[in-house]
Amino acid sequence: MAKAENAKELVVRDPAPNGLTAKSAQFWYEMIETFDFAPHERMILEQVCRELDLIAKMETAQRASSVIIDGQYGVPTSAPMLAEVARHRSLVARLTAALKLPADAGLGSGEAVQPTSLADAGRKMVAARWAKAGRGAAAGGA
Repeated sequence: MAKAENAKELVVRDPAPNGLTAKSAQFWYEMIETFDFAPHERMILEQVCRELDLIAKMETAQRASSVIIDGQYGVPTSAPMLAEVARHRSLVARLTAALKLPADAGLGSGEAVQPTSLADAGRKMVAARWAKAGRGAAAGGA
């Protein structure tokens, strides 16, 4: 995968796959605008986007119910949806690592990205964006 030479041309050539939410489609476009993905990498990127949508749906469903449920014999236990969300987050991390995004993708510094969790990857991306914009702790701000 190489840096995209002409981002606008790539966006027209590679529209977001059908059925993605606006948030996942935005992620798709950001990645396509930044990198020139091989066909097999586009397939992985599509799966990342679909997994992000699925995780969002599961998290919404989980927020509508209790985190602790009555298990067998009335013993309190965690809701099964929590484990499913964790599995899907792990899958997103593995798929993202398979794309071998460089650090300047906004996720780290200097080497291929292999996030330990989606939350960690998100924190790194936000910190990098704020630092690049001259805000945040990395730039001497709050």
